[in-house]
Amino acid sequence: MSECQQELTSPPWVERPEPPSLESIARMLKEVVVPLLNGMKKAEEESRQEYLCVKKAAAMCGLESKHIRRAMKRGEIPYSNVGSEKRATYRIARQDIVAWMQGRQVKQGPAKSARQAAVKQWFGDRHKAAG
Repeated sequence: MSECQQELTSPPWVERPEPPSLESIARMLKEVVVPLLNGMKKAEEESRQEYLCVKKAAAMCGLESKHIRRAMKRGEIPYSNVGSEKRATYRIARQDIVAWMQGRQVKQGPAKSARQAAVKQWFGDRHKAAG
């Protein structure tokens, strides 16, 4: 026996486990892979939805539902009631949520040097002495 073969064999007192059968491997894959694929399929279907409920619109924005409801109440987000007057079921168009989020983007402020120049222009050197 070569040195490599001796290293691969276990000592006689160590029991080597039986390799898993093809059936058990297939069963394990089915238990793990099938639910993952089903979840991916569901996520893909949801991403194609044109209208979202308040909860999903909030999840899409990374917000809580109450923030979306407040924006709806203020008229910032257009919505439809697909329910009844007694039991409202609101739906929001995906494009309206995207437009609302884009409208709320914070614009980048001036660079530090531009701020310092503005402060110096308005306050002169007094600002440095007070700071």
